[in-house]
Amino acid sequence: MPIYCNRPFDTLLIDDNADCYVCECPAWLPIIVGNCQIDDIDKILQNSLVKEIQQTIIDQTYSKCDLSNCMIYHTLDSRHKKIPHSQIKSLVINIDRSCNLACPSCRVGQFMHKNPVVIKDKIHLADKILKFINNQKNLILRIGGDGDIFASRVYRYLLERIDNNNHYINLQTNGLLLSKSLHILEKIFPMLGCIRISYDANSEQIYKKVRHPGDWNMLQKNVEWLFQHFPTIEKQADFVVQQKNYHEVLDFIKDKSQTFDLINLQKITDWNTYDDFNAQAVWMSDHPEYKSFVDVITQASKFPKVRMNNLSPYVDKSQ
Repeated sequence: MPIYCNRPFDTLLIDDNADCYVCECPAWLPIIVGNCQIDDIDKILQNSLVKEIQQTIIDQTYSKCDLSNCMIYHTLDSRHKKIPHSQIKSLVINIDRSCNLACPSCRVGQFMHKNPVVIKDKIHLADKILKFINNQKNLILRIGGDGDIFASRVYRYLLERIDNNNHYINLQTNGLLLSKSLHILEKIFPMLGCIRISYDANSEQIYKKVRHPGDWNMLQKNVEWLFQHFPTIEKQADFVVQQKNYHEVLDFIKDKSQTFDLINLQKITDWNTYDDFNAQAVWMSDHPEYKSFVDVITQASKFPKVRMNNLSPYVDKSQ
């Protein structure tokens, strides 16, 4: 039975270089289809390469996709049996890697854009994106998967200028600057549908290892603040599973299921930030802790609020 992924038909991601991908993650469909510093977004969405990628979904080869890392393919079901209509619905904006953390799963050190020329170029890019967004209605806007939205001058600029055209904004953040960003959250509140907070740990000890140099206690205070000030917004907790933290997954789920609407699990991806990536990739079948990892993931899959994403293939169906 054919199952069709709709991402190459309705999603566009813009990265730190203004390169565009018809997927919500460049690691899952690693083909650049254009650059929005050079061409308008509307033109990029109609080019021949986009059509070629869409055809690989229609013919079911998925030959342009990296299915081993994709968080979407393994979750497709009977709702995706119709060939999608090519119309932009979702815009993923990852245009600034600036962040107040240096998580080893993501980068080799702290990174913050400070060069005035670079910032000017990125503000120009933000203006081009805003022109597109503010001429559309009902878009799903996912912002900040590459850095932290509240640590970035560019993201703050963009958020403060989005028109309320009935868009749905999904923010991804490490949560450490939430309470300092009240004015931005209040401005976009009519459009703010979801906030995703990256944890990757369930204890201060592990958090220090995987979210350096984050402050675990500050994160708890800010999350509490968020629940008090914005109780109606959907809240998701994210956990990137790796050797350092997989043993905390079940406790994390039990703790966060009490307050969060959804818990996202995903396996660590190789962004060339580890010298010993294989040691962290506990999902590899030859990893010495693989069997223990599978047991944890299998138990995790049974919780109703958990989304397994690209960890689904590791669930032991016999248990």
